[in-house]
Amino acid sequence: MKLIALGRRGMIESINFAKNVNIIPTQLIEIEYPTSSFPCLEVMGRDYGFENIREYIQSYYKDWKPCGSFGDVIQIERIFTETKTIFVIDFIGRKAFHKPGLAADLIPFIKDKEGKLFFIGIIRKYMPGKGKFALLGGFTGIDGYHLETAAESLLHEGIEEAGLFIKALDQDILKKPFASKIPVQVSLGKSKDKQVINTQMILVGTFPTSFEEQMPDLNLKRVYQTTGYTMLIQVDILLDLEILKNWLTPGDDADKLVFIELNKEKIPEFGISHHQTVFDHAFAIIKKEM
Repeated sequence: MKLIALGRRGMIESINFAKNVNIIPTQLIEIEYPTSSFPCLEVMGRDYGFENIREYIQSYYKDWKPCGSFGDVIQIERIFTETKTIFVIDFIGRKAFHKPGLAADLIPFIKDKEGKLFFIGIIRKYMPGKGKFALLGGFTGIDGYHLETAAESLLHEGIEEAGLFIKALDQDILKKPFASKIPVQVSLGKSKDKQVINTQMILVGTFPTSFEEQMPDLNLKRVYQTTGYTMLIQVDILLDLEILKNWLTPGDDADKLVFIELNKEKIPEFGISHHQTVFDHAFAIIKKEM
């Protein structure tokens, strides 16, 4: 069983059960602190109350340096034996300042020399939408005081989730928020079979997120808004599933990749419902480009 303690300025403010949550949501944490130097507390019996554990944590917390400006989050593991209750501090984090819950989605299509059109999606490894069909994408990152544009985020999300290497050919356009078209170079495959294609990332739009992004037990969404980019990658060979699987590899949030030949197969139901809206807008753009 886990407990969550919230503290600020050296004082523990509250202790609560972490209902249905195995880890503290990372969106609330700025920095994690190591906990190996903190001893565990062993007490006789199974009736050791919250006020007792508050006093125990407090004795250490008032001396912790540095403490976060916005407060700290302490996760405590409570273990019962036949005769004892053991409390172990197993996670300490500095509460983050409020960051914008912004994400970016990539909707890539590949067209071969005979006109077969494939869409690349993923099966999500984690919640929300775990085990279900989804778009490539992720959070827009923050580097110091620089908030990445959606397009900047998607360059590394493409690599991390699908092994899709995308190089921006114009850095100035890449760094413009909501740039409508960004010239890029896409690399597929390896060595002598490598395909290098010049194309463009096209802005699909910005969309509010759906109910699946609500975080359990918190009146917060993981993501409030997402910006979509699509692109059409045209290759001069015949494509099949084996070639695509050799070119691209799942990683990060992607449990596996899904390749849909659009003139033969239907798009599966998305596990995150706003992904369907983003896909529909992207596909309409690509049909015009073809």
